[in-house]
Amino acid sequence: MVFLHPEMKKILLFILVFIALCSNGMGQMVPLFPGVTKNDLYLDLSRVYSYNQYEKSRWGLGLQYDISLGGRSFNMLSLSGYGAYGYADQRFKWGARVDLQSLQKYQTHTYVDFFHDITPDAPRYLNPYNILDFNSTGFFMTRLFSDTWRLTLGFSRQASGGRAECFELRLSRERGLHYGTTLLYPPSYSDLKGLPYRDFAEGRVFVSAGAGFRFEVLGGIHGDLADLDEKMTPFCRVLMQYDNAFYFSAFELDLFGQAGFANSEAPYSRLFDLGGTWGSTIALERSLYTARPNEFTTNLFTLVNLKLTTREPLFRLENKVMAIGTAPSPFVLCNAAWGMMGDYTGPSVPDKGIAEVGAGVDGLVVWSAIRWGGAVIYRLTPESAAYHLPERSDNLVFVFTAKLDL
Repeated sequence: MVFLHPEMKKILLFILVFIALCSNGMGQMVPLFPGVTKNDLYLDLSRVYSYNQYEKSRWGLGLQYDISLGGRSFNMLSLSGYGAYGYADQRFKWGARVDLQSLQKYQTHTYVDFFHDITPDAPRYLNPYNILDFNSTGFFMTRLFSDTWRLTLGFSRQASGGRAECFELRLSRERGLHYGTTLLYPPSYSDLKGLPYRDFAEGRVFVSAGAGFRFEVLGGIHGDLADLDEKMTPFCRVLMQYDNAFYFSAFELDLFGQAGFANSEAPYSRLFDLGGTWGSTIALERSLYTARPNEFTTNLFTLVNLKLTTREPLFRLENKVMAIGTAPSPFVLCNAAWGMMGDYTGPSVPDKGIAEVGAGVDGLVVWSAIRWGGAVIYRLTPESAAYHLPERSDNLVFVFTAKLDL
C-alpha cells in the first residue's frame, strides 16, 4: 500500500473492511479439516483483518481447537489463541482462551481468558451483542486506547427466550497510549515504558431477562500497585438496556434504549462512549451516526433509537448469492441522546443532547445473508447547542448500513 495513490489506498481499505465485516456476518469460524466429527480445528476469520484508529490496518491469525468430551456435565473443551500486528504502531498483540462448554438444558461457558492487546477508552456499549463480550478487540471506533494486560475468569449461561447471566472477575494492568486526545506511537514517543500504569481488580454481573431487557453492574478498585503510598480507589458503573421490535401490517418498528451511570471515582476508561461513526465508511447499528469518536463520552447518559422499516422488500430476486437491487426495504430513523460528564476533564464535556433523523434503503446489495444499504442522516441539535457543527454540511452524513437476515 506504500506505493499506491492515497485515493486507491482508501478504496482498498474499504474493500478489506467490507470483506472482514461480511466474513464476520457469515460465520467467523471456518473448519480447517472438514469432516472431522469429534475434534475440530477452526480458523477465526474475524482475527485475519480489522481496522481501528490506533493500529490502522491490523493483520493477524486466530485458531480454535474444539475437543468433544461426551460427558453429561460438559460437552466440549475449546482452546483458542490469536496473534495480531498493527500497521501503524508496529507492535505485536496476542491472547489465549480456555472455554469449557455445556450444551444441555442451558448453554453454559466456564472460561479463562488472558491477553496482551490494546483496549478502547472509553468502551462502546451500543451493540446489544457486544455487551456480553468483555474481550472484543475488533473494530474500534474510539480514538483513545490503552496497552492492556488482562486476566479474566468467567461463567455465562444462556437459556431460550433471551434469558442469560454472566459473572466475571478481571485483573488488568492498563497504560494509556494517548496524551489528552493525541495518540502516542513508539516512533513519536521515545519511551512508552515511561507512561504510567493503572491496575484494576473488578467484577461484572450481567443479566438478560428476555423481551429485550438487559442489566449490567461493573465494580472494582483501581490504582497503582507499584506506589505503596497510593490507595486503591473503588468505582462502580451501571448499564440498563432495552431492545425490542414491534410488528404492524406492513412495517417493523425497532426500539432501542440505553441508560448508564458511573460514579465520580470511575476512571475514564470505564465511562461510556456513545459516538464514533462520523466520518467512517462503515456505520454501526444503533449509533449516533453524526457523532465523532469520543465526542459524546459521558458518565451519565440516556439514549433512544427508533427505526421504522417496511417488513417485506419491495421486490426480491431469488437464488442469487450476490446481487444488486434485489431486496430494497426503505426505512426512516430517529436517534436522540443526552449526557453529562460531572467533574471529569476529558476530551469532551457533553452538557446538551444530540438528536438526528435519517432515511435510507436496506437491501440495495445482497451478499449471502447480509443486506447492504445506505442512508442520509442529519443532526437536528439547535445551533446554540454544543454539538451543532458550524457548517451546515458537516451536520449531514451519508452512511452504509448492513443487516443480517437470519
